Amino acid sequence: MIEIRFLPAVLEDAWQAAERYDKDGYEGLGDRFLSVFYSYALHLQHHGKAYRVIYKSFWRVLLNPFPYALYYRAYREWLVVALVIHTARSPRLVRKVLRQRLTLNPEQS
Repeated sequence: MIEIRFLPAVLEDAWQAAERYDKDGYEGLGDRFLSVFYSYALHLQHHGKAYRVIYKSFWRVLLNPFPYALYYRAYREWLVVALVIHTARSPRLVRKVLRQRLTLNPEQS
């Protein structure tokens, strides 16, 4: 089983999305979002390379039923989650953030 690591910014992004769901949706929706986020991350341990590469060395999985995507890449013996973002965001923004996070060292995560 492959180890999953998160860049610190990803966890912050996920918590902000959960807070928005609690504020704009209903109480507990943010917890449901986080549950889906972490369950997909665990799913990647067994099926991470089953998804296709979207940009450079990054794979993407959609966090159904939420309109968010999780981007990750292989790094040594790990899969490193680099971005969680709403799917309505600009593809240009997604590529920009992924380029920035491509250079971050997951050993510090």
